Amino acid sequence: MKDRWLAPWIIGVLLAVMTSLIASGVARAQFNPNQFGGADRAAAAQQMIILGVQQQISLLPPTSGQSFEYEYDSNLGVMVPTEMLGPTSFRSPQTIAPGKLSIRGSYSYFKLSQNFAPIEYLAEFKQPILINGQLLQPAGIVGFGLDASAQTQLFNLSAVYGVSDRIELEFNLPIVVVNARARQLSSTTVSNASLPTQDPTLSGVFQPEPLSTDPPTRQQEIDALSDVYGEALAPPNGPCDISPDECLTYRSDSLEALGFPFNEGTNAGLGRISLGAKGQIYGGGKEGIFDLAASVELFMPSPFPERFAGSSTAAVLPRVIGQARLHRYLRLHTDLGYNIDFSESTLRGLMWNVGTSVPIQSFVADFGFGGSLYNSAINWTPKQATGTFTQTQMGGVTNVSTIAMTALGDTSLGDNYVDFLLGLKYHLLEQVVVTGGVNVPINDQGFRPAAAGTVACEVYF
Repeated sequence: MKDRWLAPWIIGVLLAVMTSLIASGVARAQFNPNQFGGADRAAAAQQMIILGVQQQISLLPPTSGQSFEYEYDSNLGVMVPTEMLGPTSFRSPQTIAPGKLSIRGSYSYFKLSQNFAPIEYLAEFKQPILINGQLLQPAGIVGFGLDASAQTQLFNLSAVYGVSDRIELEFNLPIVVVNARARQLSSTTVSNASLPTQDPTLSGVFQPEPLSTDPPTRQQEIDALSDVYGEALAPPNGPCDISPDECLTYRSDSLEALGFPFNEGTNAGLGRISLGAKGQIYGGGKEGIFDLAASVELFMPSPFPERFAGSSTAAVLPRVIGQARLHRYLRLHTDLGYNIDFSESTLRGLMWNVGTSVPIQSFVADFGFGGSLYNSAINWTPKQATGTFTQTQMGGVTNVSTIAMTALGDTSLGDNYVDFLLGLKYHLLEQVVVTGGVNVPINDQGFRPAAAGTVACEVYF
């Protein structure tokens, strides 16, 4: 049965907007840009990059300047600057003094890049099409993957103002520059793998009739098609040993070059502006060991999601921030928050950081771990997609068939991110501090960079 399907039903179909002769001149076929779910896959790739960039931005070091911290001196009865600098990678529960202003400018860089191996898609023609003079309604297996990257530069300008000895306000304005690329990996025959991008072909393994409506029989047919598809792949993807030109392989084409809607290239835009407040609820004195604060941030929707600058959703992020002074030169830090994104579940979730800082006069180093556990994972390709096959026969008769695409493999990424955090800070001038921080993912989850670096300068007035 496998041999019966393999030879006649490894068929190639065009994925670009063009007209091609099939069935020896009996019919002409025109494929629109969404053929075999191409536009749906491009939209999923675009959204994956938007969300991936936004997730990574949320894991970068705090945007607020917190170097010159102030504590209440019970002997003097006023707020005085601390002898040691505050942390870089962690949030401090201490606040800036009343009437004091901190301005911070920072630059961050990271590159999201991942090659998603092709997975099998079930492709079902919902109406008959004309092939070799016969009206057939094929169902079969094709393969699609994705190679995507997003080089991201983030410019943040933030300000912190002390309202009272225990309350401060924060404002942050991000500018995001993203160089995005996405290439579709698709199954084709070895003989067609080198065709130019304007003439790509998609090939797979099909049976001429629809799948059974009986669930067990339907699954058996899908499994049989999948087995044949795997055997039809040429090495190193499979064991195909028939004529090399007839074996299946994968080709790579730019989504934009294929005519699918994807904003490839360098894009710049305003990210999610945020407003925040922090209030100290315990401690704050020089003699105390423990300090506790609460903060809340409101994130506005980015006006440029199509430029990958940020998501088009709003969010509120409350946190609890703690600190323990174990020694003059050793502090423990932790904070726990929940990002309440109003629309996007892949951005909604638990945010946490824990670690230590070692302040020594004009220098401080900190290290620890941070991460997030999101409510749902990003989909790098759609679980289901649709396409439309338009076929014009001689005489002007037009046949239209909808193609239903269903992913047979996993389309989602991880939802539990864990990073190693390292931060350095140096008191450069009387009211100027320079900082640097690195985030390094330590688990294989999500659409993540190998590392993310941040440098910043803080000025106090």
